[in-house]
Amino acid sequence: MKALILAGGYGSRFSNSRAAHLGEPDTPVHKCLTTIGHRRVIDFSLDTAVDLGVDEIVLVVGYLAETVKDACGAHYRGVPISYAYQTEQRGLVHAMMCGRDALDGDDFWLFLGDEVLIDANHDVMQERFYQDEAFLICGMIPTDDPSRICKNFTLAFDKDSQRVWRLVEKPRRPFTPYIGTGHCLFRGAILPYMDLMPNDARTGNKELAGLIQYAIDVGEHVLCHSFDEMFYYVNINTYEDYLKLEAALVGEVVS
Repeated sequence: MKALILAGGYGSRFSNSRAAHLGEPDTPVHKCLTTIGHRRVIDFSLDTAVDLGVDEIVLVVGYLAETVKDACGAHYRGVPISYAYQTEQRGLVHAMMCGRDALDGDDFWLFLGDEVLIDANHDVMQERFYQDEAFLICGMIPTDDPSRICKNFTLAFDKDSQRVWRLVEKPRRPFTPYIGTGHCLFRGAILPYMDLMPNDARTGNKELAGLIQYAIDVGEHVLCHSFDEMFYYVNINTYEDYLKLEAALVGEVVS
């Protein structure tokens, strides 16, 4: 089993809001390498991957690629890291496609380099994936704030079996109280579907929700897993998101 971590994006919203907050001209900075205490943002994904026992980490890089490579190196906590390049931004699935040769058909975890989930039970999710012989399992976060769902994707599923039957990217009217995350576990057989799935009608790109929906539509066994007991979740789109994460972790950082 491998981990695929996507860290190729430019992050213009983060960069612009950081410059505005600090009151200084925008300087090149990769948000995945921004530090909180002794940890970089991307370290949360790297640590989760290693704790889950992956054999290799595939890191997709693009913006400031060499800076990211120099920072992360060839190994992380003893697990080898290989790199794949994304030369243009054409949606999340396009980033996944850039790394698929390195995955070599293996089952893999997907993580987004700027999405942080702390103290979530990924191990239980991984156990269910294999016990229930799922084709893929998608992590989700419960929320009572519909506006957060509208910025992500959401899932409709059977409450007893957790089998997913529908996903919607950035829904205008959320129909469940869950945010879909980029923390997903896939069978390697998902890789050919990236070519077969349609582009999103709104963005024109291949999006994660569309890939999962395609797997559902062709009859694959797709499950979801709710991270009910996690300490903190954030997708860092702006510098304000980063500051909220820093505030949430201040006790951990100080100690």
